[in-house]
Amino acid sequence: MRQTVRGRPLRWVGVVVVAAAVGCGGDSTPEVSGKITFRGNPIPLGSVMFVGSDGNAIDAHLGDDGRYSIRPARVGPMKVVVTAGPTPPPKAGAKPGPAPAALPAKYGKRETTDLTVELKPGSNEFSYDIP
Repeated sequence: MRQTVRGRPLRWVGVVVVAAAVGCGGDSTPEVSGKITFRGNPIPLGSVMFVGSDGNAIDAHLGDDGRYSIRPARVGPMKVVVTAGPTPPPKAGAKPGPAPAALPAKYGKRETTDLTVELKPGSNEFSYDIP
């Protein structure tokens, strides 16, 4: 004779308990977010790329405020590469401002960047203001 709870086999109670316990362990999916700026200003049409020691990379576009978010990310030591796109044209009727200074070239290549970060499981924050 099988044990039941309200007509259902008792074994399903064990499955539910195990599933709930796994779900309560927290989310360890690696993710990275932050803000990248140049001399305190957002980088127009910019992007950030995290390059692992194996050469594989993950990247994201920078928002209008310089913020980005990557999920899922990768775990381990990363080189950080930052690039800027072409300067967007001024909006209709707006006076063109001064041209933004170009990012130092060393930040735009994985071989020359000196920005590094160690990404761990879970949530990671990496923000940087390029001087």
